Formats: sequence, structure tokens, C-alpha cells
Amino acid sequence: MPQYGAKNLQWAPFAASNPEPADALPNYGTPMKLGDLMSVAETLNFSEVESRADDVRKIYLREFVDGSLAVGVLELPNETASAVTGAQIDSTEGAKDIHFSSNDTAPYGCLGFYTTNIKADGSKYYKGFFYPKVKASLDGRTYNTKQKTIVLDSPKLTLSVDACNTGEYRIESDELTTEAAAKTWVNGKVKAAVGG
Repeated sequence: MPQYGAKNLQWAPFAASNPEPADALPNYGTPMKLGDLMSVAETLNFSEVESRADDVRKIYLREFVDGSLAVGVLELPNETASAVTGAQIDSTEGAKDIHFSSNDTAPYGCLGFYTTNIKADGSKYYKGFFYPKVKASLDGRTYNTKQKTIVLDSPKLTLSVDACNTGEYRIESDELTTEAAAKTWVNGKVKAAVGG
């Protein structure tokens, strides 16, 4: 599945009421666009063990432990950064400065987006990706002085990935034939629960 595009980066916090029901996906609050998606790099960690007898492997177990998503966005407004990282907005005297602190507590939430893919015959299709339980932190930035060659640096987030109460940590759509269907799929996953 060669993939060459990604967009519609959506995030929603866990709902204030009944955020993690037993044996179900979490309930979410109001979703928001996290930013214009530049990249998502996934890292998954597994616990593995094997047992050997009679000179061969008899038992092999591999279980998901956790993961992370390195997410690059074109811009990250202060209000969005505050929502996903727990940093506080200071609105004193009309300012909207964001204050990052060692006491910030990022909320759990979910993340969704879709990719554009191409098959060997040249036909295009779309695929949605949904992570039901994530927690974000803002990565450090590089601030460059102007050079002969322009260097653009955009915000980067790291989102921890955990399994929710169903054991699911990533959900992928089937092949979707239209971009509208992919957007609908993502928005259908990243949506507020009733009363959320």
C-alpha cells in the first residue's frame, strides 16, 4: 500500500462523564482540528517471550505494551496547544499567552486522520486511522536565524499510545474510494459522546 498523502488530523479529549466504559471504546468530548497535518510517525512497543523445548521453540507470545506518534503540524495555535498539552492560557489584560509548566497535566484523548494511497494499477484509495487512547506533549523547537537558505520549522507533538479497555490501540478503515468517505469515517470516530 504505497501511501503519499495524509490529512484531516482530528483530536478530541476524553469526555468528562464516563470517559472509559468497561469493554467499550472511550467516550469523547468536543473534537477539534489539531492542525494541518505534515507527518505522523508511529512507533509501537511489544513485550515478547518464548519457551524452547526439544531444541525448538514451543511457545511464543507477543503482546502490545504501548506506543508513540511523532506528529508534525504546520501551525499549532495557543488554544489548541493548551487543549492537548494542559498548558494554561493567560488572558490577563487581553493577552493570550500560553504558559508551559512542570505542573501541566495533558488530558487523554483520541486521534484520527486519513491517508491517500495508490495501487500498482494507478488507482487511488483512502484509508482512515484512529487511535482511541492518546496523550500529547509538545516537543522542543529549533529557532533559526535567517540564512541564505530559508529553513522552516514547524511544531511537533509526541502522543503516547495506549490500549483502551477493549484492548484496541489502533483502528484502520477498509479501503475507501472517495476522500469524502475517508473524512466521514474519521469524523465518525472522533466525535463527542452524547453529553460529552
